[in-house]
Amino acid sequence: MSNEGKERTHMKKTAHSRVCRVIRDYQAQYLDPISVQGGETLIVSEKVDYWNDNPEWAWVWCTDRRGKSGWVPGGAIDFDADGTTGKARYDYAAKELSVVIGNEPVVEREEGGWLWCTHPEGKSGWVPIDHVVES
Repeated sequence: MSNEGKERTHMKKTAHSRVCRVIRDYQAQYLDPISVQGGETLIVSEKVDYWNDNPEWAWVWCTDRRGKSGWVPGGAIDFDADGTTGKARYDYAAKELSVVIGNEPVVEREEGGWLWCTHPEGKSGWVPIDHVVES
């Protein structure tokens, strides 16, 4: 992935936290998600997925030093020249948040077609961007 592509997929902190309304239920898919620390070395596979077919939302299947694998946003990785390893650019946790229609989570940041949300009960995690609208 080029540096330009890496920059475009880098996590965006929203200008301010905002409340959104869930318009489609979402059930967390990965109950034991990958979590990486900035600077951590990752084994990078050739498996890449473009969320909702958007080339700016690239996700790469990676394995951490503990042997846990999962999807990591392409913008979160500084790829080594060999293309099979890289370093995490920042801390990232792939924790998803289950939500139902009508929930009103607070959105704090956006990454690769997903929003980091906090539910009023205090639980936080990623929700697909197309499952919520601005309140």
